[in-house]
Amino acid sequence: MCTRVECCEEEKLSDLLYNWFQLESLGINDSLSGRSETDEKMIQKFEENLRFENGRYVTGLFWKREPVDWKDNFHLAKRQFHRFQGELKTNSFVRNQCEEIILFQKANNIVEECNESETGYFMPYRSVVRKDKSTTQVR
Repeated sequence: MCTRVECCEEEKLSDLLYNWFQLESLGINDSLSGRSETDEKMIQKFEENLRFENGRYVTGLFWKREPVDWKDNFHLAKRQFHRFQGELKTNSFVRNQCEEIILFQKANNIVEECNESETGYFMPYRSVVRKDKSTTQVR
């Protein structure tokens, strides 16, 4: 590898070398002046939430915000599920795979049945079909 440095009358060799090393050290040197306001807020939040518990350091996740108050969507989820059931009537392979998946998840307490008297946020099942996969084509 060869690096060429030319020196003009206006610039001194030391200035050129300084600029070159500054460029080469980008991302390596921690420059306090290079921090944005967002960076400063994130560092402050990190330091405020950092604590030592049971021999380990623990802090919150920066991207995790306050919990969202999900609205009751039972009827919307039910309508989406009925549409999905209609799609399954035309594809017996996907229907059988989905039945196996749901039975497995139900047996392992991953999903549960719900009724109209329950309130909260409901996430209807939706399959992902990948025919190019040899092991798990439906998930």
